[in-house]
This record gives sequence, structure tokens and C-alpha cells, in this order.
Amino acid sequence: IALSGGPAQILCACPNVRGGAWRRDGVILLSGPGAIMRISDTGGTATPVVSVSSPARGNLYFLRDGDHFLYASTRGIYLGSLAAPSPSASQQGPQPLVAHDVGMFVYVSSEDQPEGHILFQRDGTLMAQPFDGVKLALAGPAFAIAENVGTFGASPTGVLAYRANQANLGSQLSWYGRDGKPLGRVGPTANYANLQLSLDGKTVMVDRSDSNTGQHMWAGDLARGVFSRPNPLESQEAGPCVLPDGRVAFTYSSPGIPGD
Repeated sequence: IALSGGPAQILCACPNVRGGAWRRDGVILLSGPGAIMRISDTGGTATPVVSVSSPARGNLYFLRDGDHFLYASTRGIYLGSLAAPSPSASQQGPQPLVAHDVGMFVYVSSEDQPEGHILFQRDGTLMAQPFDGVKLALAGPAFAIAENVGTFGASPTGVLAYRANQANLGSQLSWYGRDGKPLGRVGPTANYANLQLSLDGKTVMVDRSDSNTGQHMWAGDLARGVFSRPNPLESQEAGPCVLPDGRVAFTYSSPGIPGD
């Protein structure tokens, strides 16, 4: 679809496409089910370039020569070529450049230097692996950039943006005015979800998870900032819904009883 608007053009019939890369001359790489495929930006039939067991999030990056590209599979990050399609990465094919379970990666090239960097996560840490885009080989050991990283991205200038992993850091319940200004905080920092306010505005119902005790429903007194569990049993609760009469509906799972 054009940036100026208008109807979308269907390029090909290819279900479950996860992402792709677009070369300046009109060649598009697609990360499809079981294969990296190529197609023209004018449409047509997608043809396989390399078979893979399971591409990870569709990350694809053309390198400077326009022929080679980087792609991800369950075993790591690989180097592929349009001129010489490589064998399956899931069998006795090429070895990964970066061998680990890839969830997401970003390739950042330099405009005036042959060396770029492959950015990826390892146990919640954002790593950078130097890569020579001319020699098509790793150019040094990987090094850490930031901890507790969620999603991330980078520009060709080297500027990095990322979201902190809230699952590790927790979150804070806070009041904000309609103008966006903070008015105050409520309760401790924890892993919250499914927030619901009572109609009188005096109580907040929320899910709170803990690695030791699991997930439970908590009620917060907004005036005092004190939280307590309405259901102190060993069951796991989730999804509180405050009814108009003040009662609370929720799902729970009792010990020894599967399901909710």
C-alpha cells in the first residue's frame, strides 16, 4: 500500500507470513511457514529460497551486497544467499552464525563502515554481535548492552530504543489526570494485571502474580493504599470483574482440581 493511501495490493497467496525484507530493485523476501521465499513487489508466485524448521518472528535483513541476507530459525541466526540457495537449516545444512534460541534479532549496518552488529536477546540481556558485511563473517565476540529488555529496535545511526521487561521489573499502579499529569501512586510495585475499579471509586481489584505463591486476586483500599486478598484460600484466582451491586466475579482453580 502506498504511504499516500489507496487500496492495498495483494502480492501473493501465502498464509502465515511473519515478515520480510524489501530490496531496492523490487525483490521481496518473505518469512513463510517452513521456508524463506522470494517474490517481486509487482506480485506473482512466491518461490522458496531456503527451507527452515521454524522462522522466528520473521526477522529478515538484506546485507550491503544485495544478495546475502540474515534470517532466524529455531537454532540461531543464519546467513543466506539469493544466488546460491542454501540447504535446510533444520537438517545437515549451514551452521548458525549465532547459535541460540532466537526470539527476535535486529541487524544494524553502518553507512560508512563494513562492520555492523547483530542485536539479539540472551536470558533477558540485549547482546550485540559484531558482523562484517563485506567478509560475511562475525567480527568479534558478543557483548552485553542492556538488562531486562523486552522489545527493541535500532536505527542505522546506531541509536537504540527498547522497552524494559515488565515481567522482571514489576509495575506500579498510579493515578493520572485527564491532562496526563501523574497524581500519585497506589500500593507496592508488583506484577499486576486485569485492573478493575469499584463503582464508588474506593476499591481497586487486580490480579497480582508472584513466582513463589502464583497468581491471586487482590483488593486495594485506595484511600489507605492497603491491599489484601478477599479469598485467602490456596486457590489460584484471576480476572476479577466488579458487578454493579459491589460483588466480584472471578475465576479460580482449587488445588487438585484441574480447570477453573
